[in-house]
Amino acid sequence: MEYLVCGDGALGIKTESGIAKDDIIVHYNDLLCKLFLGGMNVEAISNRDIVKGSIYESKSIWPVDFGESWNSHIHAELRMKVVGVTDAILLYKPENRMITIEKMNKKLEEGNLIVSEIPNLSTFHLLNGITEYKHRSWSSALTFLWIVVEEITDYLWLQNVIGKVTGENSKKRKEILRDTRTYTMAVKQELLLQIGVLDERIYNNIFQIRQVRNKLVHEGKMISENMVTLLYESVKELLILAPGIKIDTW
Repeated sequence: MEYLVCGDGALGIKTESGIAKDDIIVHYNDLLCKLFLGGMNVEAISNRDIVKGSIYESKSIWPVDFGESWNSHIHAELRMKVVGVTDAILLYKPENRMITIEKMNKKLEEGNLIVSEIPNLSTFHLLNGITEYKHRSWSSALTFLWIVVEEITDYLWLQNVIGKVTGENSKKRKEILRDTRTYTMAVKQELLLQIGVLDERIYNNIFQIRQVRNKLVHEGKMISENMVTLLYESVKELLILAPGIKIDTW
């Protein structure tokens, strides 16, 4: 995927790239998540942040729609030079916040290395969970991050249980181990504890979080900051369990 990178931080995808409209948000957040894992301070975006624009004189994107979010709105106003004085102050000494394309590429490469280790990892849900956590949206953060916990659990199950099955009946045994009715998420986590993939501390943490998550989904119980913080830290610890993953900048 090729992105256009603007000096003001906007990212563009050409309309002729062939991406379905509903998939654009996934592609953007995938890129942003990899940049985040590589050490760049970015947040998830939603459809409210995406606007249409045109390439002007092969050097800028202008004009653009105003969009439905503050980010898209301020970008449009700045480009069209109709922004108010207070918002224009955001441009004061921009050199202190600038990052080069070379640095951006380096961070993207580092993020790619992490993501490639866990093929089923949803970068969309991971970055959205982290972003919601930053903005203290506890229920949303838990919903997004618990999806990531289940994805990593499935990855660890595949690598450490299914992947270790050999012998005459291995094909049938692997089919049985993939049966999610018998091997629920809770059962997988219990067995991963028993064989030493998960330690007791991580297991007990996600056990607590699963109970809270179920109360949110089934009873509408509100979530505390402490539990979401525990989940936030647990996701990082689970990611590090994958071979070759090291996260220093989270």
